[in-house]
Amino acid sequence: MRITGLLSFALIATTCFVRGENIAAESECLPLNILLGKDKSFNCCEEVGIICEDGHVISIYASEENIKVNSIPPEIGNLTNLKKFFLSFAKMSGSIPPELGKLTQLTKLDLSNNQLTGSIPNELGKLTNLEFLDLSNNQLTGSIPPEIGNLTNLEFLDLKDNQLTGSIPTEFKKLTNLQILNMDEKVCGSIPSEVKDLISKNELKACVEPKKMSVLTIILIVLLICLAFISGFLLFSKFKGKSEK
Repeated sequence: MRITGLLSFALIATTCFVRGENIAAESECLPLNILLGKDKSFNCCEEVGIICEDGHVISIYASEENIKVNSIPPEIGNLTNLKKFFLSFAKMSGSIPPELGKLTQLTKLDLSNNQLTGSIPNELGKLTNLEFLDLSNNQLTGSIPPEIGNLTNLEFLDLKDNQLTGSIPTEFKKLTNLQILNMDEKVCGSIPSEVKDLISKNELKACVEPKKMSVLTIILIVLLICLAFISGFLLFSKFKGKSEK
C-alpha cells in the first residue's frame, strides 16, 4: 500500500509539474501562436521546432511548413527569454519589427532568405548577446545602422544580397570577435580605416572596396580626351578647307 501510495504521489507530482510548465508557457505562446496561426489556447511547446525550458520559450526553429502568416508579428518581442530565433526560407515579407530589440537574451538570429523589406532597425543594436546574425538574401534597403557596432559578441554577420547602400559604420571597429563578415559591394564604397584594419586582422570574408582612380590618372584621361577632340577638329577643318578649294 505504501509503495502504491508513493507511486501515485510521484505520478501526480510529475503531472502537476508538466502542467505547471505548460501554464507558465501559455502567456509566451500567445505571440508565437500568431506566427504559427494557432488558437490562443494552443500549447506552443508541443509544436515541432519550438523549444521550451522552465516554462519559457527559448528557441524557435520555424519554417514555411509550420508558419501561417507572411510577416513577423511584433508581439514576438515579448518573448524576452528567447535565445535562438531561426526564421529562414519562410517566405516572410514586410519589415523587421523594431520590437525584436527587446529580445536581449538572443544569441542567434537568422531571418535570411525571405522577402523582408525596409531598413535594418536600430533596435537590433540592443541585442548585445548576439553571436550570429544573418539577414542575407532579403530586400532590405538603406544604410547599416551604426548601432550594429554595439554587438561586440558577434562572430558571424551576413548582410549580403540585399539593397543596402552607404559605407560600413566606423563603429564596426568594436566587433573584434567577428570571424565571418559578408556584405554587398554597394556597401563597400567607403570602408573606414579602422574597419580595414579589423578585416585585415581577422581575415574576414568581406567585400573588396572598389579601386579608386588617382588624380593623376583622371588628369591623363582628361588630356587624352582633349587631344582627341583637338585632333578631330583639326582634321575636320583641313578636310573642309580642301573641299572649299
